[in-house]
Amino acid sequence: MTEFAREFTDKNYWPVLQPVERKLFKLLKEGGKLRTHKKAPVFSAVSKLLPQSFTSEEIWFYSKTLRDALYVKDNPSAKRQSLFAELLKNHSDLKDYTGREEILRLAKAARGKDEALARRLEKIARLEAFFAPAEAIFDYLQTRGDQKPADLASKLRDHWGKQVPYLTESSLDDILSEIVNVVGKELGATMKQCDLALGAGAYEDVIMALLDWNKLVMAARKAAPWIQLTSGKLDVRYRGQEKELPDGKMLPGLWRNSYFIDALKSIVHHLAGNN
Repeated sequence: MTEFAREFTDKNYWPVLQPVERKLFKLLKEGGKLRTHKKAPVFSAVSKLLPQSFTSEEIWFYSKTLRDALYVKDNPSAKRQSLFAELLKNHSDLKDYTGREEILRLAKAARGKDEALARRLEKIARLEAFFAPAEAIFDYLQTRGDQKPADLASKLRDHWGKQVPYLTESSLDDILSEIVNVVGKELGATMKQCDLALGAGAYEDVIMALLDWNKLVMAARKAAPWIQLTSGKLDVRYRGQEKELPDGKMLPGLWRNSYFIDALKSIVHHLAGNN
């Protein structure tokens, strides 16, 4: 534990646990039964640490650490979190999941306060405009074994139209170097091909890029791909749950990943509710 966290726990938690230290450590070390009667010493002590609402000391501590990240070391970008938490509180629905409109609204609100934060939020919006439909198509492919890519591409075109929205508004090249830094050049190039194909409505090319994408990912894990082509048809080796494609009308708001923003929203919400 950091010195800051230890000071907090020593002051707020340890005095409650100390009277049952021997019994608690024995239970943790040797196992056994935890009696859950309200008069049982260990259970009673632990229960006192889990009240239905936070204490004023807990609100202060978790606000400084989990919400505002004021005690994160060796990461200058963590200093943006307190501003971002404030933006979430004022410009988002803390009880709802993150979506495209909200991310862009937060990016606009960040302008003039922290340009780097605003740019990062815009990058998230661009990245998810690509990731969400790509993930939806791959889920669909996992349930379409023994079918030809050309036939599936035709169904995609009928379902989604000529192209996926937002992908042509800005180039993935703006963040490709960051993507390559994480996944490598080969996979980065495959992801770019998939993005361009989605933007152009070339759905058969999208399918082939997704198969290559999965193959590269699984090869890095020293495992076989989940889907491959055999005699020109999809050979599904790892079948997913039966899923239909999202309706074309849902594409503009399609969002699959939270980028840990929902976790921060939850923290902001719970601390605000107890403050």
